[in-house]
Amino acid sequence: MPTVVTPLLEARITQFYRQIHQFAYAQLANDLSVVQHSDNFPEFLSEPSTSAEVIGQPISSTLWELIGLEDVLLQITSGERPEFQLHQIERVIWRDGLSIKVYFSLYIVPLTAATPSAGLLLLLEDQSYSGIVQQRLTQERNELRLVRDRLLKVNTELEHSKRTKHAILQIIQKEVRGFAQTIYDSAVEIEHAVQPVSNDLGANSSHLTVNSKKLLDMVANIQDLDRIYNGNLALDISLCDLNEVTASAVQHLISNYAIAKERFHAQFSTQVLPLLADRERLVRAIANCISALLQLVPPATLLTVHTAIDGAFAELRIQIEGVCFSESELSNFMEGQYRWAEPENSENIEYNLDIYLAKTIFEAHCGFTNMASTVQHGTEFRVLLPVHLAPMAQEY
Repeated sequence: MPTVVTPLLEARITQFYRQIHQFAYAQLANDLSVVQHSDNFPEFLSEPSTSAEVIGQPISSTLWELIGLEDVLLQITSGERPEFQLHQIERVIWRDGLSIKVYFSLYIVPLTAATPSAGLLLLLEDQSYSGIVQQRLTQERNELRLVRDRLLKVNTELEHSKRTKHAILQIIQKEVRGFAQTIYDSAVEIEHAVQPVSNDLGANSSHLTVNSKKLLDMVANIQDLDRIYNGNLALDISLCDLNEVTASAVQHLISNYAIAKERFHAQFSTQVLPLLADRERLVRAIANCISALLQLVPPATLLTVHTAIDGAFAELRIQIEGVCFSESELSNFMEGQYRWAEPENSENIEYNLDIYLAKTIFEAHCGFTNMASTVQHGTEFRVLLPVHLAPMAQEY
């Protein structure tokens, strides 16, 4: 059964449509002059003209957006064109002393479809809300495009800097490591040769040996940092014991860094703590961590090294009693920043990557690290490394 649109229904539809859409209309003669218009037509365009000033005048005198389009509109009256539309027309109006942007769409159709020459019906629909939203979206899209371009430029510069840094590190690894190794080997030979002859010469050669060994360790650390930054750190995994690894790290510091053994108090677990790990890197990581902590405290401060079993993990704890740091300082240590600079003098930032490098090496072994500090218990660096379930033959 066909639907019959009664005048009452049509009026209700028109009333509801006008509630959700703001629009105005004007009737145009076939010469494009205004015959009549809705009461809100001048106000809709924010024109101060009265009805007497609009009626009988060309529509282009009120809607200057139609200037030059007269031939197009006349094609509608002649039946050559069914309609004409303009969307998102922007105007700046003044209301209550304020400048406001408004947007509207314009629709022009024959007054009657059967006789287009009878005149035209012009409808204006307010689209200010959608127009403003679209303008903001366009503006934000353009701003995002500019940000993207800047980010691409920065990324290109960072890639260039990364390649340059990598090239410099490669030179350090290849050239400086060779020089340091030669100096270290020569220093060891000199130390063994002069020690029986002169204590002073022996002390000087020993000093040269210590510093050349530090230089070798520094090159190895730089090499690991370069591999970490480039995501290609490869571990040489073997079965080892955390007790033995920690003891070797402490002995390494005593023998090669001239750190007095009285500064260490070791409490190793009576149980074997088996790990599948890169032994050389673990030794160096623990040594780096201890060395960095010793640099943060007064020279006479005692450092305690604990190892223990904690469930499925081997635990390493490095404790410093009587020394407390703030949360921000602990965070800086873990990220490689030795201490904060003063806000007005950022050049005073000092960097020590030993703790950061050690943390990264532990995490590469699927370990967990934490650094805490309290007034009552001092400062503690704690590491948990997963134990290897297969038993080791030797007991300590």
